[in-house]
Amino acid sequence: MFGCSYFVNQCFLEMLFLVNDCLLKSATPAIVKHGMTVQKQAIEFLNPEQIPVTTFDQPLFALAKIVQWKWPEVHVTMLGGLHTETALWNTMEDLLEDSGWTAALTEADVATA
Repeated sequence: MFGCSYFVNQCFLEMLFLVNDCLLKSATPAIVKHGMTVQKQAIEFLNPEQIPVTTFDQPLFALAKIVQWKWPEVHVTMLGGLHTETALWNTMEDLLEDSGWTAALTEADVATA
């Protein structure tokens, strides 16, 4: 089996191989489907009752969702934390843009504009 596994908080985490982009293009539905299938087999071997959860970056997340719609199976796909945090900060920037928050912090000598 590829990778290594360890036990954390009543569930097994499986760290799988990385795809070398020089040999195989990772941004294809076939490779995403293969990765999800290998992960599912590894999780079923380690802990048969656990549902596989995979975190993808933004472009691969879109491909993973297409793969999930085409081949529905019990598998959770999540958008990576970096993209979620970036979306949150962009939303906060839009909310605070005209609120006067920048002027208040500048006047209080807490930050500069």
